[in-house]
Amino acid sequence: MPQRLPEPTDTRAGFTGLVWYDVRQAWRAVRQHPALSITIVLVLTVALAANATIFALADAMVLRPFRYPGVARAVMIASDGHTPIFARTSVAQGDFIEWREQTREVMDRLAAASWWDPNYTKDGPPQQIPGFRVSPAFFEILGAQAELGRTLIESDERGAEQVAVLSDAFWKRQFGGSREVLGRLVWLDGTPYRVVGVMAPDFRVPFGPDVWAPLSFPPDARSERRNGGLMVFGRLAPAATIEDAENRMQVLLAAHKRIYPEMATQQVSVRSFTEGLGDPVTPPFIAVFQAAALLLLLVACANVANLLLARNTERSRELAVRLALGAARGRLVWQLVLEALVLSAIALVLSMPLAWAALLASREALPQAALRFIPGIVYMSLEPRTFAVTLLIALVATLGAAVIPAWRAARGSVSETLRPGTRVSDSAGRQRGRAILATAQIALTLALLATAGLMLSALYRATGGPVGFDATSVLTGSVPLPEARYADPVKRRQLVETVLTQLRTSPAIVDAAVIQDLPYSGNYHLTRFWTEGVPPTEPNAVRVVTRPVTPNAFGVLGVPLVAGRALTPADNERAPLVAVVSQALVRKFWPNTSPLARRFRLASDGPLISVVGVVGDVKQDWIPMFAPDQVVYQPFAQAPPMSFAFVIRTVGDPAQLGANLRAAVQAADPDQPVVELKTFEDVIADKVAGLRFVGNTLAVIAGVSALLSSVGLYSLMSFLTLRRTREIGVRVALGATSWDVIRMTGSTAARLTAVGIAIGLALSYVAGRALEQAAFGIVTGNLPLAIGLGVTLAAVSMAASYIPARRAAAIEPTEALRME
Repeated sequence: MPQRLPEPTDTRAGFTGLVWYDVRQAWRAVRQHPALSITIVLVLTVALAANATIFALADAMVLRPFRYPGVARAVMIASDGHTPIFARTSVAQGDFIEWREQTREVMDRLAAASWWDPNYTKDGPPQQIPGFRVSPAFFEILGAQAELGRTLIESDERGAEQVAVLSDAFWKRQFGGSREVLGRLVWLDGTPYRVVGVMAPDFRVPFGPDVWAPLSFPPDARSERRNGGLMVFGRLAPAATIEDAENRMQVLLAAHKRIYPEMATQQVSVRSFTEGLGDPVTPPFIAVFQAAALLLLLVACANVANLLLARNTERSRELAVRLALGAARGRLVWQLVLEALVLSAIALVLSMPLAWAALLASREALPQAALRFIPGIVYMSLEPRTFAVTLLIALVATLGAAVIPAWRAARGSVSETLRPGTRVSDSAGRQRGRAILATAQIALTLALLATAGLMLSALYRATGGPVGFDATSVLTGSVPLPEARYADPVKRRQLVETVLTQLRTSPAIVDAAVIQDLPYSGNYHLTRFWTEGVPPTEPNAVRVVTRPVTPNAFGVLGVPLVAGRALTPADNERAPLVAVVSQALVRKFWPNTSPLARRFRLASDGPLISVVGVVGDVKQDWIPMFAPDQVVYQPFAQAPPMSFAFVIRTVGDPAQLGANLRAAVQAADPDQPVVELKTFEDVIADKVAGLRFVGNTLAVIAGVSALLSSVGLYSLMSFLTLRRTREIGVRVALGATSWDVIRMTGSTAARLTAVGIAIGLALSYVAGRALEQAAFGIVTGNLPLAIGLGVTLAAVSMAASYIPARRAAAIEPTEALRME
């Protein structure tokens, strides 16, 4: 029996009492349609959880990755132009000293930081820990205070004793959180440092160090203008802006170029601390995530709106009775919208645990070695700010999905609806509205599927495509040598020869070699390059990757020799300087001639080096713009670096031979750790973990969207079929076959699907072009992929609509004609 919409009669209840009364009525109405209510709640829960997760990631990693008191006034300065990839470690010592003295009117503090990952010894097995040498003003610029003890002070730069500040994580891990750590000596790179402080748990800048030590400069530092390796931080003066600091730096740069003409190409830029130290890769991908989550929310809203339209059509007689009994149309709209808000509130509560689990899964998906380089990782959690934003999204989405259906329902004609013998049916406007919503779901879903497909294809190219080397059955391990003990290149060569000789005695090892930086490791040394005959000045310099290797490295890594000869043991420190170069370098500098015996320089005042061979190109990074393909391979004996990696090709599982490498290194030097001990396949997997995370996340969002759109089309076709039951019975009674009924009911779904796929292909093209710009050139448009996904989605949609059509074909004419 139609339920009248009662009104509270106690005026003392006030507005709050009235609202509470309406909420109770809405809850009763929701409980009367359990299946539909559960469906709406589940749809909204998934969409809200996706948006809450993405916003939490954006808030932690992009919007507020650094939450220190002084970060709003802090800036970064680099010897770099306004390029997309900010060259943080690009400032020379002499430039920093000059800037510190001549920028006081715009910056009241200036500090520098230098990479320093020392070897930690004496307390247990040797290990490398992440660290930085910093100017004491670094902590003051950010307003950071020590949790225990103190930070660095200016006298520490000139003190006779070395001091250090530890991170909270290292303090707890190594010393069990004991307060007695203050004053204790820790041995770093073979030198004792006295601990003077421990930082707060969330202080992890720059890039998650475990230790900070004072940065000091040699007496001749002011004359060092070319070898940039410092990060420079500043605190703006009270009345200064970033634009003021930029203008001042440009004035200094112009004066610098007049004094040093050879540095005519130098640039300087000033950026906010958050922009400068933030990850340049994260914001574009987070933006893609957020766009995908909002598209999923639109699909969910369309689904909910369709369900509400269907429910309100079913309740049209009830609503007409309420209107006849005196209920205001506005009050009916409010009651229907309030029912939707009740469902949304339930979905909001359920979405929070789901978002929390998604954040945990997101963190677990990232390799441990990469966590230190992800800004804001310590803030990756659900916070009140995330809940507030999700609440706002839920409110807007619910109102957007519920108001129009509610208004349409309240506008119905009372006399027409309640006339005896009148069947409850849809108006043309309602049918058209539901069709538009179903079409929109299909179109948006195809755009999401195409976007996810492009990211996954880029992931395949980065991992399964040609990379120029064979990573299977290869073990790797890096060895960072302390400069104090291995300043003499003879000691470096001796260590490498001793370890390689020991490794080759194992029958499980095919061969072992050394290479300075592994491809896909994220490390590469860019060096200036001049061909013979080109004036070795800065404007003529081209950046190439230099990579010292032992002679057998190409064989161990499976890099093919294309021309000339490979390196040999005869290419030692006493032999003429030679190098093997990549094909990409040959194409750039000697495209129409043989590169063999050609010569080049790697320093303006350096010696000439002869090319003796050419090898195949090796992909350095999954983001091509980060590292050029032009590579110079030098004999390790002629240019032994301070840090390098062992690569070991094995007979069986390379992961089982980690102990062999550690034993061989520590037999040569008991205080020398081996870090990042992993298979080469794991090196690649860790490097592309972020790309895999993006692709998999988009795939999940697109899959959920496909499910929702299929459910939406199924619900629409079921409802339309139900409304046409009597018509179908008449057609069957007049001789229509089951196939005729299926074709009649399925044609509507086919038209909706076709239009949705067509619009979705257009949206996919637009999304693909936007993704190409946002994803640093790793994504390329793929029309066949979009068409294939469109065909697949069309098949799924038609399958979803076939079930209601088949059910309609099985209707008995006599039963159909008796139905109201």
